Amino acid sequence: MTDLLTVAEAAAFLHLKPKTLNNWRTGARRRGPIYVPVGRKIFYSREDLVQWLNEQKVDPQSAWALRKAKMKEHKAEDLRNTLKLPRVRKDGKPF
Repeated sequence: MTDLLTVAEAAAFLHLKPKTLNNWRTGARRRGPIYVPVGRKIFYSREDLVQWLNEQKVDPQSAWALRKAKMKEHKAEDLRNTLKLPRVRKDGKPF
């Protein structure tokens, strides 16, 4: 049998406030762990919470490389805008 937790229990398990889980579940972005609606009540499976937590892991090295690449891209775009240069594709043709 799956161990089902209430919103309050799931929030405590994740070290969050119940309101955070509610916002994630009902917000426009629909993020957060998988949940089980039973009538008007919401439950979370402990296994789903653990799986969701594992999916949230971030390797600092790859995160830094991604952030660095995005910063480089934004700096190039800012320079293009400052110098009023036309945007061009990799083959040299304008967009």
